[in-house]
Amino acid sequence: MDKNKRLIIKLIALFLCTSVIYFLIYNNASSYDDSIVKIIDIDGSRITGELLNGDNEGETIELTHEYESSLVYDEKYHEGNFLFVSYSEVKEAWSIIGMKRDYIIVLVLLILFNLLLIVGQKQGFYTVLGLCVNVLIFIFSMSLFDKGSNILLLSIFMTIFFACLILLLINGRNRNTLLSIFSTLSSVLIIGIISTLVIYYGPEVSYDFMEFMPQPHSTGEANLVLISEILIGGLGVIMDISVTITTTATELIDKNPNISKRALVDSCKKVSNDISGTMINVVLLTNIASFLPVFVLAINNDFRISTIVKNNMFFEIVRFLTGSIGIILTIPLAIFIVTKFTRGLKRA
Repeated sequence: MDKNKRLIIKLIALFLCTSVIYFLIYNNASSYDDSIVKIIDIDGSRITGELLNGDNEGETIELTHEYESSLVYDEKYHEGNFLFVSYSEVKEAWSIIGMKRDYIIVLVLLILFNLLLIVGQKQGFYTVLGLCVNVLIFIFSMSLFDKGSNILLLSIFMTIFFACLILLLINGRNRNTLLSIFSTLSSVLIIGIISTLVIYYGPEVSYDFMEFMPQPHSTGEANLVLISEILIGGLGVIMDISVTITTTATELIDKNPNISKRALVDSCKKVSNDISGTMINVVLLTNIASFLPVFVLAINNDFRISTIVKNNMFFEIVRFLTGSIGIILTIPLAIFIVTKFTRGLKRA
């Protein structure tokens, strides 16, 4: 069987698996405890839908839904949408809780996984596997946190596990991977220590605008959450820089075992100069994207830009600065680790 036929068979199998998974998620209303209705007709503010689960499965119900044109606090529904609903014994009427979106999220994930498998093939499979395992580990860690475990200890565990798993799956078990893991975790440790010292010995941080913190909360709890954000948030860019520098250095050594340390360091510096600026901007743009909806909403409500930056954007700025520091630190650290643990290099 030639390569083209094998490729076609793989693509058909991938399409069938994807279709089956999406079909199961699209029709999984019976797996929910909350009542789910599918919209079959909309007439102004009146919605007609069919119940898909529960004791009243198959019945048609009427719902009332009004929304503002801005859609800031409301949603506009369409025929075919799935809604979570509840029945009030007092009002003797059904009301909308929210929209069911799991099948939309799964569809986007399936598209991503398919592209990874088609383009990356074996490497793409390991990437998908790593993503799935990391998500499961994150969910497991959050379940431990819900039971009372320390959030910082869990974040340290996740940081170590994520770095080791991702690098081992993508690069395999070899010298490059071990050096990359060592330099990555060393850089994360350094920015973690620096951040901890600044948070505990610098001016007191105000957490009034960290919206997701439960109220009331202690400053100690909030500090642990912020440090955890810094560790996990900085891991991604640090790992990318570490792999790039380590791979560059080991490739140069493999091609020219007689290369001097000075020449190796100079070559790595040239590569780092090309990627460090780009990666710092990636960190900046990522944080801007995460804050953009809040920024737009604040501007529309007549908040001054200086007030938004000072209060609301504080934590995005912290993550940007610590991530950028991590990038700069990783470059010389990765070069040092490679030259230190690679024998036979000339000094001159």
